[in-house]
Amino acid sequence: MGLTTNQQGFPHDECGLDPYGGLKDSRDGQVYRTVRIGKQNWMAENLAYMPADGHGAWAQEGGTDSTEKYGLHYSWTTAMKLDDVWAHRAWPGSDSLHQGICPDGWHLPNYAEWEELALFVERVADLSQKTLTPLPDSVNTGSLLKARNAWGEGYKGLDSHGFRALPSGHRYDSTYAVGSSAYFWTSHTSNDTLSIERQLLSYALEGFYYRNAEELYWYSEPRTTGNSVRCVMNAAQDSL
Repeated sequence: MGLTTNQQGFPHDECGLDPYGGLKDSRDGQVYRTVRIGKQNWMAENLAYMPADGHGAWAQEGGTDSTEKYGLHYSWTTAMKLDDVWAHRAWPGSDSLHQGICPDGWHLPNYAEWEELALFVERVADLSQKTLTPLPDSVNTGSLLKARNAWGEGYKGLDSHGFRALPSGHRYDSTYAVGSSAYFWTSHTSNDTLSIERQLLSYALEGFYYRNAEELYWYSEPRTTGNSVRCVMNAAQDSL
């Protein structure tokens, strides 16, 4: 059963039912949409929890309204809830089920969990046959995860599974790219000073290689960069 949209533009299934669950963060009372995609339960909004000391967390440009829409940007060490010393050292810990800054019962997704998400949304579920069939070549992973009516003209998202990725940008050298891209931290590291993120764009880049604006990319960033956080549930459990 595919998703259509309600009057607010949020995905609903073909029977008109809201596919979203809810998560209430006990730390600040913030409530987030959640969505089940394949065998995973994801936050369908970016995390907006501000640590008590505010360290390594930055509000989006535009004040409260932007924060409510896009969430916060976090350094990798803050997202992982690690001391800043690990911004420049090889971290020896496990990237599996690492809670970090996520609410209780949720964790920062690792490389494999993002891959599982991408693999699932790259296929169209045929519920009557209970099989997965590949998408046409013209439809790419990024467009399936992007929220509808939130990206640039010509790069609108399909939001086929309710992930609702918004162009929340990232923080690099005190500048932001809100409105044209989205960057999400993973718990995975690539070397002593870089960690892995997932990236969505509303434009194509040319340089060492060409990126299709509709794809979902792996990329390594300095751990002091501010990226968005999407948490994934530890195991099947009741939401709000």
